[in-house]
Amino acid sequence: MSLAALAVAVLAGLYIFQSLASRREDGLPDPAAVAAGERMILGERRVDWEKVTVGEGAEAAEVEVADAGEQTGLPAECNPREVAHLITRFFGAISRGDEKLLTGFFDQTIFEQYTVGEKGDGGFHAIYSVEELIPYFALKQRQQEEVRLLKLAALKGIGADRVEVGYISARRANDLAGVVVTVGTGTVDCRTQKIIIWSELDITSPGEPGTEGP
Repeated sequence: MSLAALAVAVLAGLYIFQSLASRREDGLPDPAAVAAGERMILGERRVDWEKVTVGEGAEAAEVEVADAGEQTGLPAECNPREVAHLITRFFGAISRGDEKLLTGFFDQTIFEQYTVGEKGDGGFHAIYSVEELIPYFALKQRQQEEVRLLKLAALKGIGADRVEVGYISARRANDLAGVVVTVGTGTVDCRTQKIIIWSELDITSPGEPGTEGP
């Protein structure tokens, strides 16, 4: 699903997703919100999710990956497992507050935009330069944000070495009351391992009381 299509889906279902904002007492992401996220990124497509271990060392984690599109002819780095490994490292850098490493996931010569959903008015805030990402990631660091990838699906190939993916993640931060489920899409240059386009939208409300997690 393209970024524009994701935005339409978000605007159409915003109030529905706000009603899914319950927090599990065991600190796990709300399964109803995760299921809603799957519908947002996949639509009517059905996929077979595979549990794999990605990341290294302390960042190693089990995530679910799937191939939901045509990957024919793309390099091996474009398969869902390899992209999930990249995004796990990206989220790990966010969780550690490693700003230098974070900006290394982007290359201004190919970077297009980083879009953050604004649930209050149903709009989006877009960042168009890597330099502008620095204060955004600094804010995440001040809030001690932690992000964990839950699911990633390869949606379609773009050109000779780029792939569009949809993902679902769980995050927590000082300004959040509990575990928040986030959904989005992204475009990755598989050969350079750089993120070209990224979008994120919380589909559970951070204002409700909940437990620590993920």
